[in-house]
Amino acid sequence: EPFTRELSAYLNKFVEKAIDSQEYDLFMKQLFGYGYFKKQTVAEFGRLSFEQFVKQMANQAPGQMNEHWAPQTYLCSMDLLSYDYVGHFENMQNDSRLLLDTLGFKHRYLPSQEEIQFIGTSAARHHTRYYNTELVQTIKNKFANDFNFLGYSAELELGPESGTLARGEVATPAPAVASVVAGGEAQVVVAAPADGNQGGGSAGSSGAVPTTAAPNAGSGIPAA
Repeated sequence: EPFTRELSAYLNKFVEKAIDSQEYDLFMKQLFGYGYFKKQTVAEFGRLSFEQFVKQMANQAPGQMNEHWAPQTYLCSMDLLSYDYVGHFENMQNDSRLLLDTLGFKHRYLPSQEEIQFIGTSAARHHTRYYNTELVQTIKNKFANDFNFLGYSAELELGPESGTLARGEVATPAPAVASVVAGGEAQVVVAAPADGNQGGGSAGSSGAVPTTAAPNAGSGIPAA
């Protein structure tokens, strides 16, 4: 779901990482472009706010975006491929069980977050504190294809706390969660998890089948 996925990408890549870390430096340069930091270092820029992330991300073309915040319809080439089935990470066991049963693998399913022991950012719990009306509209516009093709609601209910963390004073999130895409001849895509970060893991249950990590679609850099 785009609202949660973008917030999760922000929390995992720009909040959980130390400002002086190589990872934070890399993600900032992927977001702004290497040329942006010729006169100012990433450390001098400091901690990126969610509002800055959303606005800068909205200026990137899909091919320039890091795969953790790029549109899923772009990553999965849904404008070029005709998918037979679209499942959602939020309903992983039921959706994957239906698919695998159709393919002849009875009583099998893809593992849940709990089974692969991968803890998410809990981004869904922070919606109202990070999003305001302007940022909601930006996500709706930028990820219109994801909302439409993947069947997610483009509405996000905001409360009295809306946007209180949009410009800074970040909350302390949990570690990241995995996003899974199962593919092959069957042409299957599993939409991003509620805490949408890339990754993978092995099953912790005898009924589950191994997962395949989402393909790396590149993390091109926009022009300075």
